[in-house]
Amino acid sequence: MSQLADITYSREATIAAVTDYYEFLTKLYLDSSRVIYPPAGGWPSIVNARPKQLAALGKSDEVLGLLAHLPYIRCPDNWFDDVEAAPSCVFAEWQDLVSGIADSAEVLRACSEGPVLCELALPHVIGLTFGDRNNPKIVLDTKVGVIHWADCPFDDLGMIDFYDVQEDDEEEHNNDEEDLEDFQELDLSDDEDLSGDEDCDCVDSGEVHWRDIATTKEELLWRQEVTSWAIPDFFQAMKDQFQKLEWIPISSQVLVAASTGRENREMDAMARILRDIYHQHGWPDLVKYRKSECLEAVQRVVKEHYPIYAELQSR
Repeated sequence: MSQLADITYSREATIAAVTDYYEFLTKLYLDSSRVIYPPAGGWPSIVNARPKQLAALGKSDEVLGLLAHLPYIRCPDNWFDDVEAAPSCVFAEWQDLVSGIADSAEVLRACSEGPVLCELALPHVIGLTFGDRNNPKIVLDTKVGVIHWADCPFDDLGMIDFYDVQEDDEEEHNNDEEDLEDFQELDLSDDEDLSGDEDCDCVDSGEVHWRDIATTKEELLWRQEVTSWAIPDFFQAMKDQFQKLEWIPISSQVLVAASTGRENREMDAMARILRDIYHQHGWPDLVKYRKSECLEAVQRVVKEHYPIYAELQSR
């Protein structure tokens, strides 16, 4: 578990983490042709875009520079061909999306960040995912070096430990509930800056908390409500879900989450069978794993015995 005080942002490390994750997916289920890589100078659609066009997105130069050099999973115009990189989650292909910024920047932000973050309009935060309200909103923060997932449904992905303190010292510090109570006593009607607010009760300089990072009360409340990870930790946690087959591909495009926190006997039964199939084909040993044969067997079983999920396969 990473501690907030120890986290820093690195463009190179972020690109490496995203690249590693996408390439991992191609070894398990994703068609390798769906992952596209930028040329040496960055994606032309971004680096050669008109400044006014990019300005409409309201993002920092670092965010734009990052987007210009990330790999992407190609998203076709037909949403039936979208690929999930996490259950029910399509990632954004920004090198393609920027062409529509001038006419629909607000829509792009809403579909990649969600309504709350759109209102906050943070220039250093960018959505990694893109879709309607049912598509999870996962955002990357270049200011802090973290990834936030609002309403994350998975309890075992791990998250940031916000205090870099020993257990014996924990009683000396406010917990998150006390932080929220303090801020509920403040006037949230304006967009007051917190950096010099005596009432913000920031922790000592030897520790780091969201209070040290947020510039408005609204931003602080948002940061405290979302689940957060260091960027490399996030992608490793996602890979772990596939390694353990908590997230199970049922085709080269569609995933199911075996553990949803809700009782689902059909899902439990299907998950057991599919895990056996993956293990029989060598997973999680990437040297022994037979991807094509495994996916064929998985799709056959789902089609024959689980028609509801078979409909997802043919999406």
